Amino acid sequence: MAKVDYKILPLFSTPIFVKENLPITEEEINYLKSTKFQRMSSENGDYSIDKYVLDNPQTQKLKQHILHNVNRFVFDELKVNSNIEFYMTNSWVVKHSKGDWAQNHVHTNCILSGIYYFDVTDNSGDIHFAKEYNHTTVFPMHLDLDYTEWNLLNCKSWSFKPKNNELYLFPPWLGHSVSDNESDLDRYSIAFNFYVKGKIGSQEYQLEIK
Repeated sequence: MAKVDYKILPLFSTPIFVKENLPITEEEINYLKSTKFQRMSSENGDYSIDKYVLDNPQTQKLKQHILHNVNRFVFDELKVNSNIEFYMTNSWVVKHSKGDWAQNHVHTNCILSGIYYFDVTDNSGDIHFAKEYNHTTVFPMHLDLDYTEWNLLNCKSWSFKPKNNELYLFPPWLGHSVSDNESDLDRYSIAFNFYVKGKIGSQEYQLEIK
């Protein structure tokens, strides 16, 4: 095998933060599962009527774990200035029964989104992230080249098989979907969004968001 004498930099990539083994208590699980649900208008899943489930006293431990990892992502890795505060705007439980799925969609009115899985099985559905059509990495989307294999540099989409107690953080404009739940058990996750407040920019371009 020839020696590799070059390097490839993932410049302008779309980072996704993945954290395994984010703790949740049995009491929090029971509380989240016992919340009242309503059928989505798309008829492919249920979500909690309460769209602020992580603001309740019963889920504060889980919320703090999520906040801690959001801060690790934005401050430690993305190097956002610490005078900016990221705060949770809403959160809801998603329940997918057998045959349920989620169409490709984005989140609005937020700057960061996330999903936390607390009751899934191997065949209850994968999560898929899809590149925007106008997001060009090397080759434009209208030039549909063939590849010998997919990787993070050439892919149009990427899939993960969620595990229990696994957290994903991603930009809200990134399209994501979930494949069919093929198990006989309900699949549970929490979706949530974040926004920012503080002084953004500098000098005459500075904006303060309260």
